[in-house]
Amino acid sequence: MLFRSISQTAFNIAGITYKPCYAVTKKHIVNTSDNNAVAIALIINELIFNAIKHTPDEQVNDIQINIISLINDAVVEIRNPCLALPDNFDFNDGTGLGTGLTLIRSLLPKHGAKILFKQSKTNIVCHFILTPPILETHNENSNSSKRKSA
Repeated sequence: MLFRSISQTAFNIAGITYKPCYAVTKKHIVNTSDNNAVAIALIINELIFNAIKHTPDEQVNDIQINIISLINDAVVEIRNPCLALPDNFDFNDGTGLGTGLTLIRSLLPKHGAKILFKQSKTNIVCHFILTPPILETHNENSNSSKRKSA
C-alpha cells in the first residue's frame, strides 16, 4: 500500500495527526509500475510536505489526504487550508513554483501521470492523477501482478 505508507510516514515525521480517507469504487487493486515507483513515491512525499509547509500552524491538522481508486486510475487528493497560490502560479508552465514543485515537475512521468491544482476560498486542492501505463489495475481476486501495490 504505497500511497498509504508514504502519507502516514510523512505525517508522522511532521508530527501531525494522520486522517486519511480512502474511496474505492470497485473491487480493484491499483499498482504502480516498478519503473516509476520511486518517482511516484517522491512526488507524493513532496506534495504532502509542500502542503504542510504552506498551511498555517494552527490548521496543519486539517490537511486531508484522499485516495480514490477507480477502475483504471487512481487519484491522490491533498487538501490543505492555505491562503492562496501565488498570482503567477501555473504548474503546467512551471511559473510561480518553488523548489519542491519544480522538483515534482521534473520527476513527473510524461505519460500516465498529471497534477492539477485548484484553489477555493479556504483550501488548495491538489489532484495527483495516475493512469496506465504508470498503473496497472486488476480484480481483487486476481493474484498475478508484477507491480508495486498502491
